[in-house]
Amino acid sequence: MTLQIKTGDPAAALHEAETELRHLRQTIQALRLELEQRQMDRSEAVQQAVADSQGEIHQLRNIAHALRTELENLQRGKDEVVQKAIAEAAGEIAELKRTVTALRDGMEAVRNDGADRLRELENSARNEVRDLQETVSHLRAALEKSHGR
Repeated sequence: MTLQIKTGDPAAALHEAETELRHLRQTIQALRLELEQRQMDRSEAVQQAVADSQGEIHQLRNIAHALRTELENLQRGKDEVVQKAIAEAAGEIAELKRTVTALRDGMEAVRNDGADRLRELENSARNEVRDLQETVSHLRAALEKSHGR
């Protein structure tokens, strides 16, 4: 609005100027209130964005912590399974070694028993052959004696 003062009535011009001044002050006041409201809205939006970001950061940290904990638990579980498998394998190896030793000792005992038995049979056979040779010799001598030779 532009003030147009007519060269007529000064009271009317003053009234018109005061009306326009009042209108301008109201406009300034309305603009000031709107500016303050926008600043408050922007400030609230920034604060809300910061709060949302902090909430998201907190949530992401909690998720990262939970995932880290779960990963550590899985690693511990895997380590326990590996240790258990190693212990079981070591036990099985020890049992197999004992079995091999027992079988080796058994084979050695069988071999020794067989060798001993073979020696006994050889000795027995030699003794029997000698006894039989002596018997044959005695019988020959008795036969020759009885036939007069």
